[in-house]
Amino acid sequence: MMAEHTKPAHITLTWDTYGELLHGLSEQLKPIQSEKAWDFVCGIPRGGLTVAVYLSHQLGIKYSDLKDLPSSGGCKVLLVDDISDTGDTLAKLKAKLEAGNHEVYTATLYINSSTEFLPDTYVEKTDIWVRFPYEKYENEDALFDVSCLRR
Repeated sequence: MMAEHTKPAHITLTWDTYGELLHGLSEQLKPIQSEKAWDFVCGIPRGGLTVAVYLSHQLGIKYSDLKDLPSSGGCKVLLVDDISDTGDTLAKLKAKLEAGNHEVYTATLYINSSTEFLPDTYVEKTDIWVRFPYEKYENEDALFDVSCLRR
């Protein structure tokens, strides 16, 4: 009888693995950077913020909060996130920035195999839940406990 292999419900990244993914994304973007000449790198809160700061340092691109981009447009923006899960957030923000006359290039560490928005660059593809090292999951039930918000 063959042993049944079940797919894990999630993968939990270590900080080392997260660093390797960041480095991999940076290496993929380096050759593209000279062609695109991005003015700013922006991260989608929350997961994309650390990605944006890392890339800002590694690629020498100025970091900007999305809300601080020039309203007059005309900027080349590298828009990043940790994962394109459904892709909804990336797609909406890209469309909003392009409507404001910004040129947008998208990049993520991961894409979900069922994402509806494929970023221009990504490092890994997955079909299971990814837990990033900055996310805390000691008690999964606590994720849905909002009693601490009540007074």
